[in-house]
Amino acid sequence: MLIYIIYTLSGNAGTFFSLLFASFFYPVLPMLPIQILLNNLLTDLPLMLIITDNPDEYSMKHVPHFEPKKLMKRVLIFGLISSLFDFIYFQIYKDASVAEFQTGWFVFSVLAELALIFSIRSSRSIFKSPALSVPLFLGIAITSILTFVFVFTGVLSHIFKFSALSAQAVLSLFGLTFLYIISNEIAKFFMRRRNLYNKPTVPIQVFK
Repeated sequence: MLIYIIYTLSGNAGTFFSLLFASFFYPVLPMLPIQILLNNLLTDLPLMLIITDNPDEYSMKHVPHFEPKKLMKRVLIFGLISSLFDFIYFQIYKDASVAEFQTGWFVFSVLAELALIFSIRSSRSIFKSPALSVPLFLGIAITSILTFVFVFTGVLSHIFKFSALSAQAVLSLFGLTFLYIISNEIAKFFMRRRNLYNKPTVPIQVFK
C-alpha cells in the first residue's frame, strides 16, 4: 500500500511540475490528453501486481513506524527528480517535430515510471533489494513492450497521434531512463543519511 502511495504521488508531482514548466516555455502541449490517459493506464498495470512482490525480509521482522512528514519529503524528492529529467528531455528534443516530441516524452514517461518501481520497493539499494516477484517482473516487461507496440503499430499509432521514433531516439530514451534510475539511487543514499526513511521499531516476536 505504501509503495502504491509513493509511486502515485511521486509520478503525479513530477508530471505536474513538468507540465507547469512546459506551459510557460513551450508553445505546444508536451503530451496530448489521450496520450496522458494511455500513459496512466499502462503505468497502473504493474501496480496491480505489487501485492505479489517479494517483501524486504528485514522490514517484515519489525513493526513499521509510519511518519507522514518523511513520506511526503520522499515523494517531493522523487517528484523533483522526475521533473528534472523531463526538463532534460525537453532540452534534448526541443528541435524535434511536435509529434516526435510528444511521442518521445510519452515513451520516456512510461519507462521512467516503471523504473521508479525498482527504487521505491525498498529503502536499500536496488542491488541489495529482494528480487522482483515473477508476476511483477512480467507486468513491467509486458507494459514496456506494449508501450512500443502502441508507438510503432500503424493503427494504434494513428489513434494516439504517435510518430515513429528512430533507433537512435529509442536508445537515447533508454539511456536517459538509466541515468534516472542512478539519480534515484543516489537520492535514496542521501535520504538514508538524513533519516528520511521510516525506521522499523521493535522486532516482531514470534510465539511458538
